Amino acid sequence: MQLIKINIGDITVGDELPWQVLDEGGTLLLQAGYVVPNERQLKTIIDHGYRWDETVQEQFVREVHPFEKNKELQVRLSRVLNEMKEESDLSRSAYNILQIVEELTMLCARAPDVMIGAVHLFNDKPYSITHLLHMGILVALLADDIGMEEIKKKSVVGAALTCNVSMLKLQEMLEQQTSPLSDDQRSSVRNHPSDAVKILKKHDIDDPVWLEAVQYHHENVDGTGYPEGRKGGEIPLVARLLAVADNYSALVTKKNYRKGHTPSAVLKHFFNQKGKRLDEELSLRLIKLFGIYPPGTFVKLANGESAIVCFRPTKQGTVAPTVCSYRSATGPFLAQAELRDTSIAKFKIAEVIAFENQPYDYDVIWESQS
Repeated sequence: MQLIKINIGDITVGDELPWQVLDEGGTLLLQAGYVVPNERQLKTIIDHGYRWDETVQEQFVREVHPFEKNKELQVRLSRVLNEMKEESDLSRSAYNILQIVEELTMLCARAPDVMIGAVHLFNDKPYSITHLLHMGILVALLADDIGMEEIKKKSVVGAALTCNVSMLKLQEMLEQQTSPLSDDQRSSVRNHPSDAVKILKKHDIDDPVWLEAVQYHHENVDGTGYPEGRKGGEIPLVARLLAVADNYSALVTKKNYRKGHTPSAVLKHFFNQKGKRLDEELSLRLIKLFGIYPPGTFVKLANGESAIVCFRPTKQGTVAPTVCSYRSATGPFLAQAELRDTSIAKFKIAEVIAFENQPYDYDVIWESQS
C-alpha cells in the first residue's frame, strides 16, 4: 500500500480530516474525522503527515479476487496479532491493523455476496484467526446495513479483528480440548476483553469506540454476560454488534469437535433466540440481510443437482437466489460449474444440504464478481 505526502491545500483549519494521518513510517498520528484546530497544527500535519493513496488501494483490491484476498488477510492478521501479543512491534501494529481494516471494508462494500460466502466457506486454520476475520466481515456488512458512519464502522471492524488478541493461544488450545475448562482457563476467558483493551492501549490504539466494543463484546442483553453483567441498552451498540457477529461466526464454523451448522439453521436459531442473549434488532437485521439462503449455503435443486448459493435475490418480492450447480443429479461433478436461477421451477431449491467438498475454486465460482 502506498503512502503519499499531505500537501498545502489538501486541508485547511477547521476541516475534518477525510483520511487518517500517518508519519512516513506508517505510524498513525491522527484519526480520520479529527478537526484541525489551528495554523500550527495544520503546519505540523503538512510538514510530517502522509495518507494512503486510495486510488492505488482500490486498484490493488480490484486486481485480487475477494476469496483469494481473504487468505492473504488471514496471514497478515495472524502476524500482526501475534506481534501485538508479544509486544514485538509497538510502533507499527496500529498501522498494520488499520491497513487490514481498510481493505476488508472495501471488499465488503464491493463484493458483499462473495464476502458472505467466505464466512461460510473459508475455514482455513487456525480457527482463532479465521473467526476474527469472519467477525470483521459480518460487522462491516451489518454496520453498512444499519447506516453506521464510515469512521465508526472502521473502528468497530478494527475491534472485531482484535477483540481476542489476549487469548489466541488459549483459544487454539480450547479447540483441541475435550475436558471442562480449568479455573485458570475460565478466569482467562472472562478477563480477556479487559486484557485485550490493555494490549491495544500499549499499541497506541486509544479510539474510544474501538476499545468500548472490545471491552463489552461478551455482555448479553439479558444480563448473563461478562465482565460486568450489563443488560440491554446498558451495552454499547458497537459491542452488541460484535456479539452478533461473534455468535454467528462461531456457529457456522466447523470445529474440531463438531461440524459447522448450516447458515439457514443458524439464522433460524437467531430468530428463535432474538432478544434473549443477543440484540433483537441486530439479529433481525442479519436475518433480513442474509436472506433465507445466504451465499455459501449448499443446496439440492428440484432437478437433483447440488449447488452453492452465490448471489442473494435481486428481484423484488422473491426469495430465490442465484446458485452455482457443481454436481449432476446422477452424482458426478459437472465439468464446469453452472449458474442457475432458482426462480425457475426446475432449478427451485428443494432442500439445504450439509457442507460438501467440491472441485472448483471459489474464486472461479464467483468470478463474475471480479
